[in-house]
Amino acid sequence: MMFACNAPTSAIAQAGAGRLTGNMAGRRTHILPRFLLKGFAKKIRGDQVYVWRYAAAQASLPTNVINVAVERDFYGRPDEPIEADTAITEIEKSYGPVVGRLRDGAPGPVHDPLIASFIVHLSSRTKHLRTSFAECADQLFEEMAHLFGDPDRFGELMLAQASIPGFIEAEVRAALPAPLQAPAMRQQVEGLIRQRIPEFIKQNKTACASLAAAALQQARQRVGEFAASGQIRALAKLQLENPRTELLQQLHWSVQDCTEALVLGDSACLFELDGDPTLRPFPEDPDRTHVVGPLRVRV
Repeated sequence: MMFACNAPTSAIAQAGAGRLTGNMAGRRTHILPRFLLKGFAKKIRGDQVYVWRYAAAQASLPTNVINVAVERDFYGRPDEPIEADTAITEIEKSYGPVVGRLRDGAPGPVHDPLIASFIVHLSSRTKHLRTSFAECADQLFEEMAHLFGDPDRFGELMLAQASIPGFIEAEVRAALPAPLQAPAMRQQVEGLIRQRIPEFIKQNKTACASLAAAALQQARQRVGEFAASGQIRALAKLQLENPRTELLQQLHWSVQDCTEALVLGDSACLFELDGDPTLRPFPEDPDRTHVVGPLRVRV
């Protein structure tokens, strides 16, 4: 079966009825909730749940959900000031019963205010989101590296920045020590800088471009770290109610039988726009969005 909503429509394929709860806390954190993975169980032995795991260039094997979609410290280390594992563990206590009710219920329309919140939660915690952000940032750094590699273009950029109204004044105000902050003194300094800055840029643009390129390279090497930190901070603050949840609450949700195979990576729900069959891992236009996500295998 699948869970669907209209644009407002969406879908989440439904599978086995039971639900798996329990804490995510620990160094080995799950990118997909185990209570969701349980719906695709190949076999269950006591508390041990096994699902099919597909990996590139490897044979598919039944694998314990303990070892599926898991990564060490993905949501931050327990001893770090900002970590999202605790917040995710707490919020999952609300979502586990929602998934259980959807699996146990009959096909048809469903009205649960937590569905939209659960979709936002799933689409916000994926590794794909982090990787996509890092790739986009790296492309931006690549473009900036081309700019910094041309001293003439970099000099033009510096001169344009200095020409922005109020820029020099703000920089002088921030740099001058308190005894030199008298208006007359500031104006004198601002006038000297404005007069001499074109020649300064002309003489130093190559050195400045080189320094900027070195700083850019250092930042580029930490893109993955920045992406992880940003996602962890956002997840740590993510609440049941937020602007994205309010947008998705406009959709009309239902549980449906799914007649097509749906293979997902770490994205537990996908988004489709009217008139475009391409499935995306992130929502875009709520007025044209269909949400698709699995709940369990058909039995």
